[in-house]
Amino acid sequence: MIGLQVLILMTAAVIADVSIYQLVGVPLQGALDSSLYDQLKAIEGGLTLSGGKILYSDANLPAQGPDGTAIEAVVTTPDGTPIVASPKQSLADADIASLAKRAIADGAATADLSAGRVRRRAYAEALTLGEAPNQVQAAVIVSRPSAEVEDAIRRLVLVLGIGSLLLIFVGAALAYSVASRALRPVGEITALARTISEQDLHRRVNVKAPDDELGELVRTFNMMLERLEATFASLHRFTADASHELRAPLSVMRSQVEVALNRRREPADYERVLKSVLDQVQHLTRISDQLLLIARADAGELHPELEKIDVVDFIHELALPWQAAAESRRLEFAVEVPDAGELELDPALTRRAIDNLLDNAFRYAPELSTVRLAVRQEGSDWVFDISDEGPGVPAEQRERIFERFARADSARTRSGGGAGLGLALSSAIASAQGGSLDLVDRPAPGATFRLRLRSTAPGGL
Repeated sequence: MIGLQVLILMTAAVIADVSIYQLVGVPLQGALDSSLYDQLKAIEGGLTLSGGKILYSDANLPAQGPDGTAIEAVVTTPDGTPIVASPKQSLADADIASLAKRAIADGAATADLSAGRVRRRAYAEALTLGEAPNQVQAAVIVSRPSAEVEDAIRRLVLVLGIGSLLLIFVGAALAYSVASRALRPVGEITALARTISEQDLHRRVNVKAPDDELGELVRTFNMMLERLEATFASLHRFTADASHELRAPLSVMRSQVEVALNRRREPADYERVLKSVLDQVQHLTRISDQLLLIARADAGELHPELEKIDVVDFIHELALPWQAAAESRRLEFAVEVPDAGELELDPALTRRAIDNLLDNAFRYAPELSTVRLAVRQEGSDWVFDISDEGPGVPAEQRERIFERFARADSARTRSGGGAGLGLALSSAIASAQGGSLDLVDRPAPGATFRLRLRSTAPGGL
């Protein structure tokens, strides 16, 4: 980045130097040539042809220009032989002859010549005097010292060069200082990213950054670390809980089998052990199945197979097995469903989600209380409310009630046989079908879970 900034400064300095030179240096050189041209034209106006000879109005050509500058002039034949000249001539005869020949050949010529230690600027122009066929050609050459103008141009170039170098140096130093200070958070982020591991996710980028894009980068990076830390913590909890849930039934089965094999027993004893082991195997199967579905949902691989179903028939068919369960547990199971309606959903997944919610409600509902399944349509959504009159969910537990293996309090523990995966799985199924699962605030005791599924238009499909 610093190299790019230096390159930009160098380019800007070169453009500025060239522009200043064009504005100052070129006009100085042009003014010098303009004074020589004006003097040459003045001299040409005083030349005449008489008897085949070129004469000037005075005996000698002028030695000073209109502005008082010392100027030397000479009129030569085409081969460079002087005809009339200023009293003093600093240019060498060879230089005069060469410049005269160039002027005759090209019409005009300029040159920077050395006269001893003095640099002179010379301008020559071809001149034709008289009428044909008696015309005579000549070359008029004027020159003046150019040291003053050349020194001024050299000083200008020197000042521009030194100024540009200072500008580039100071600009590079400032750019390095500003960039280093501004990019310090990036360096901190880079160093942290190189060394961070899953054990160091609590670390943060602790550097003061301005409230701009870099500050936003620091905040975003720290927020990402917070999310990663929360994700890894959740994963660790999930792994520990899953290990416990899977290990507990295995331990029970192992102890029961070991006791059964410790000595010879009656067939009824073996049958009782096998039934207990079967219960534990079924429990493990349910947990494994639920974990698999949740993993598929997390990976985005839980794809519902949507079907157009009659909501009334679907709910009555789903509720039928729970009526018997309600009677055996001395509960009232109330089902509220509209007279008609259609919805596109995955019957198997939706049944599983609602069964999980009903199982949760039946487990925590006290005897002689009511478990309610209420279905209604709200606009283009279908709402399934599952309510119980149990202990409810404490406010401090509402944020994590849908986490894997989460339980609200001692009233909702493993004693009911759940593994804490039902709500997480139901929420994943709802999300996979474009819906949602929420815990509804209610003043009365108990809990109400609301499953919301979307249909394409009011009144069904």
